[in-house]
Amino acid sequence: MDCCNLPIAISVAACAIANQVQDNADLVLLATVLSQLSSTLGTIAAQRDLCKEKADTNEKAVTEVVPP
Repeated sequence: MDCCNLPIAISVAACAIANQVQDNADLVLLATVLSQLSSTLGTIAAQRDLCKEKADTNEKAVTEVVPP
């Protein structure tokens, strides 16, 4: 997949949505909601990575302490 396909698709979707939402206040609210969704998903992904790193570190520490 071309690295530009996703950003182009997102831009096209944004234009299509903006054409359907005539009221600027509604468009601002929608943009804010989607921005919050994006931030929250990023937070969840970061938390998952952190939890996985801690679990991996703990697992490694246990295997180093207890010989097989």
